[in-house]
Amino acid sequence: MKSKRIISNPISKANEVRSQYNYEISAKVNLFQIIDNMNIRYRECFLGDKIMGACKAEGLHRLIAVDPNIEYNGRKRFTIAHELGHLIMHQGRHSCTDDMMNELKTSNMIETEANDFASELLLPHRALQEYLKIEDVSSKLVEKVSKQYETSLSAAAVALIKNCIDEVAIYYHDGERLEWKIRSKELKLTLEDCITCSDITRKSMQDGQATGEVDAEKWFKVNDEDMTCVEDTMYFTHLKKFMTIIRIER
Repeated sequence: MKSKRIISNPISKANEVRSQYNYEISAKVNLFQIIDNMNIRYRECFLGDKIMGACKAEGLHRLIAVDPNIEYNGRKRFTIAHELGHLIMHQGRHSCTDDMMNELKTSNMIETEANDFASELLLPHRALQEYLKIEDVSSKLVEKVSKQYETSLSAAAVALIKNCIDEVAIYYHDGERLEWKIRSKELKLTLEDCITCSDITRKSMQDGQATGEVDAEKWFKVNDEDMTCVEDTMYFTHLKKFMTIIRIER
């Protein structure tokens, strides 16, 4: 990957773009309008094994390319926004795998900046903070935000956790193996790496979603039988994956 990094704040850059095109914080951005107005060409084509998105800038010529096999529109929108972030902040050429576009799986600073840009462009933090003044992080809120801004459920969940001031964690797993986890800044407990399905988790396989109280020891490395938490799990049948939201009750 050959690139020229421009030192910048990805959050500020994303908000500059939203402001430039007169998007209120409650509005879903039209990515194709933005890239068209910025004279960026867009193409869908096979990019290579595991490559989901790519971009290049050569002089005044700029291009964003996306794998046409990305099935979900929310995932495609994040990919486009991620590549747009590279073009605005880093220039050069970039080829990005799915893991690079998952901030919980990459340690590459340039990819992290592009992820932060994409998240803020699609899910402005000020809007999420307004939601969180009224509602706790829950599967219902994740679905609401995902629908409002046309993002993936995972992107909405991670963005909400990053703006949450309560003690909350999210695990994405298949019932045995953990794919990723994230906790709010307020939560100081150590998250478990080993997944053991609770009755709530198993119930979500039947109903698509389930909520109930569970022992904190099931999800955190803590020796406190009196500590309880609320588990809110969504089950994605087509992926055979769970997204489990855990909120500490004190």
